[in-house]
Amino acid sequence: MYIFILPNLAVAYYGEVTGASQSWSLGTEEQFYIFWPLFIVIFRRRLIQGMILLLILYWMIKLGLGNIAGVDWRISNFWSLFNINCMAIGGIFAAIHFHRYKRILQILYNKILLLFIVGFLLLSLSCGIKYGFFHLEVYSVLFGIIILNLACNPSYEKILECRPLNYLGSISYGIYMYHPAIVPLAILAGKYFDSNLVIYTITLGGTFIISALSYEYFEKYFLKLKAKFA
Repeated sequence: MYIFILPNLAVAYYGEVTGASQSWSLGTEEQFYIFWPLFIVIFRRRLIQGMILLLILYWMIKLGLGNIAGVDWRISNFWSLFNINCMAIGGIFAAIHFHRYKRILQILYNKILLLFIVGFLLLSLSCGIKYGFFHLEVYSVLFGIIILNLACNPSYEKILECRPLNYLGSISYGIYMYHPAIVPLAILAGKYFDSNLVIYTITLGGTFIISALSYEYFEKYFLKLKAKFA
């Protein structure tokens, strides 16, 4: 299942795989991207309507799986890890930017709104607030507005532009993939030295070092190969 880009299905059916369970999200992304070109072809300039239809379909299936007796629990588990609802919300923001819906962008680029969204998001995360059936959708909208501003708003698009952050962005895939394998080793070392500082130091330092090496001597090859098919 991992070989065929179905890690979320593997986790749903067989439980977590030590050191690799975080890759369920990569499966969701790749599965979404398989269908994304079809959305562009079918809906063209109606991408927002297409994403809304996708959201409605996702919610209907989610409700159905939760209310129909006899549905295999593993199917429900898979659907909970098949977060095309969040991807669709991201697609809506992308379409708003791509098609230059000025009135909507004017609202989303409002400085007061952005400050409110950032404050509300930090409060929600710090308090562990859950939003019921639409929990992931609420957070997707909040993060979507922030990402849209940081990536596309001329007033903020350079706010994160600096060498250290750009480099962290380059090795972020490795950081995401390798840190679960580093944590158990760091805990063992921490127990041996009886120090939490050792745990944090090895976790952060080891993750950054391995991610940097992976990017330099492994990932760059595929990034160069990708350019040939762009």
